[in-house]
Amino acid sequence: MTYSQAMDRNRDLIKRTTGTWRFYTDSSLSLDNVGHTDDSDIPLAHCLTDQQAVHSSESSDVCKARLHLRDKTTAVFVKKFHFRSQRDRIMHLLRKGRAIRAVEADTMLIRQGFTAPQTLIAGWRQQYGIRRDFFTVTTALEGYTTLYVQVDRVAREGRGAKRAFLAGLANTVAQLHETNISHGDMRAGNILARHDREWQFAFLDNERTKRYITLPMRARIKNLVQLSLLINPAISRTDRLYFYQVYCEQCFGSFNKQLLTKVLRKTHKRISRLVEKKRIEQSDLWI
Repeated sequence: MTYSQAMDRNRDLIKRTTGTWRFYTDSSLSLDNVGHTDDSDIPLAHCLTDQQAVHSSESSDVCKARLHLRDKTTAVFVKKFHFRSQRDRIMHLLRKGRAIRAVEADTMLIRQGFTAPQTLIAGWRQQYGIRRDFFTVTTALEGYTTLYVQVDRVAREGRGAKRAFLAGLANTVAQLHETNISHGDMRAGNILARHDREWQFAFLDNERTKRYITLPMRARIKNLVQLSLLINPAISRTDRLYFYQVYCEQCFGSFNKQLLTKVLRKTHKRISRLVEKKRIEQSDLWI
């Protein structure tokens, strides 16, 4: 399937071209009389203000900004993707790029009832058949903050608040897996949360998020290990056990000791490697 075919399947996106750029915009955007776009920057870059860089991996640049179109202003995140290696550059010639996969996964999650950023603009530069400079502009999820922030918050509010938070997170991850969806990188920084009567969670960086016919056990374990790498003294071993108990009750109907054993074994290896690389301290070990 070509890039255009992959994006054309999403009926909410409209195909557009300007200069060397090929891009898609959400059908809700009003683009009449928005002015000329400089071909050296992404489409509609002149409509972005208040850009603030956000920490991201070496393979991307991310900033928070405000998108102004007609009389409407929207808080957004702009993500520009870089090739990770020469091999990655070649693979982008043979398959859908990371930006396109992220758009498809975000859309899939939303249609399955989960919360993820809505794509407003996505595209790439194309010259002589070569595609590069992939980018996305997605809505900012207002009111949400990272798990790191929320863990500190509920820890101050007491045991009951912390347990409600862990139960909400466990149920959401369980629902994701029960829908046969595996998140591509379920580390704490890629999950946002907010509390409005009850806990709500959103998934970010979904370029490797995938829905299976039947969720493989290895994918389930991978996500649980990634979550286990959330290291905070406010989360005790008992708290982690409670999370797994809620998760297993929803997925299996009872506690799955075999699954927990596999997750703990892999988590121990991951944490040990982090200690060796001096990315965390020995005192941070919880396992």
